[in-house]
Formats: sequence, structure tokens, C-alpha cells
Amino acid sequence: MRNTNETNIFVTRHSKPKYNIFESLDNFKMTDIKILIAEDNDINSNHLYKILSGYGIICDIAKNADETIHLFETNDYDMLMIDYLMPPGINGIETVKQIRTTSEKGKHQLIIGMSSTTAESITNEFHSTDVDIILSKPINPNQLATILKREFPNKVL
Repeated sequence: MRNTNETNIFVTRHSKPKYNIFESLDNFKMTDIKILIAEDNDINSNHLYKILSGYGIICDIAKNADETIHLFETNDYDMLMIDYLMPPGINGIETVKQIRTTSEKGKHQLIIGMSSTTAESITNEFHSTDVDIILSKPINPNQLATILKREFPNKVL
């Protein structure tokens, strides 16, 4: 569940995060976690899937907004990772708005927004939708593992 007391975090390759992104991933595994990846680009979704499944995490992949909303409504996820740009149809920002406003579980869902650009307008849009964490692509496996450890400490093996 998302912690509503924390402020949004924006992490890029150039920022100084509040946690150690260079921590060793030797034998890093998690249990009982399910994540929805909303990413239309096959290279990016496969990259994320390999990282997460390597940690022992169960993943579903949605290629567009309609699929994302359908999977979100019909499954229970610990976290949603969503791309800013997801054609065709509505983009990641609008998808997050729908998820946040149409269901009780959507109001409390931990959501990571992903973007290949660090433009201020995009980060402001993500923040306006109450996205919990914003990551710059390509996703750094150490950053992601550190976030997962912080968000789900009781699920680290």
C-alpha cells in the first residue's frame, strides 16, 4: 500500500536519491509481490520484466491504457509501473487519473511513473496525478531494487 505521508520522489540518472542506488544486488530476491507494468515499447517492457522476474516478482504487462485499466480492475497488484507515453488512446497520465479516481484501491495503489525524458512539464504532470515515484528510463536495476526494499521490506528474502 502506498504511504500517503511521503512526498513524491523523482529519480534520474543525474539526481542524488535519498537511498543508496549502488547497493549490491547479489542474491536479492523478494516474495509474494505482483507488479503491473504498463509500457507499450517491447524493449522497455522486456527489460523491466527481466529485472523484476529476476528478483522473484510476478509481473503482468499491459501495452496500452485500456489493457492497463482492465488488468488493474481484475487483479490485485502491489505496485503499478506506468510509462508516460502509451499510444494508442490515453497516455500514462490520464490512465493514472482514471485509476486514482474510479476505485477505492486505486486511491491507495503505489504507482511509479516512468519517462525517457526529465522535462519539468512531464514531472509536473506526474506529480499532479499523485504518482508516488518518478523514474527516468532506462530503469536502473539498483535504483529499482532499493525502492522495492524500502516499499516492501517485509517481502525481501
